[in-house]
Amino acid sequence: LTTILPNFACNVNVGILIVQHMPPLFTKQFALSLDQKTEYTVREASTGDVISPNSVFIAPGNYHMAIRNLGGEKRITLHQGPLENGCRPSADVLFRSVAEIYGKQALAIVLTGMGKDGLEGIRTMKAKGATIIAQDKDSSVAWGMPRSVIEAELADHVLPLDEIAPTINKMIS
Repeated sequence: LTTILPNFACNVNVGILIVQHMPPLFTKQFALSLDQKTEYTVREASTGDVISPNSVFIAPGNYHMAIRNLGGEKRITLHQGPLENGCRPSADVLFRSVAEIYGKQALAIVLTGMGKDGLEGIRTMKAKGATIIAQDKDSSVAWGMPRSVIEAELADHVLPLDEIAPTINKMIS
């Protein structure tokens, strides 16, 4: 994320949602650190936050993050539902809600990580027409999460870390 976010094009009409497998308190510090490295406003998500252009929200440790359409606005909701894939937050929870709200307008990026968290949510997103990017094996520290998406043949693009931001910039411009 510290490689990708600072290289995203600024002033585009998208919000960015991140699930990082981190414990409570660490996610707030991580958000503050990322905020200093990018033109985007990065912060730990709270229930009710409106997803707006140029905003980046990180799921707080020990909370699942999802999106709801409330009063015509796309808002974040947090909850402490059961662990999924041994995780809370879980990428699957976020990806399922993104699929429901954004459908084919969504873009998901699966970066290095252990296990298969995100696979089923990506499957749902792909079924709704979303675009999926997975980090390649050589640039991943832990290739479990991207590997599961690639092996399920759900990735539209398999890219090294340093090619992800330029590819996204082309897609959203």
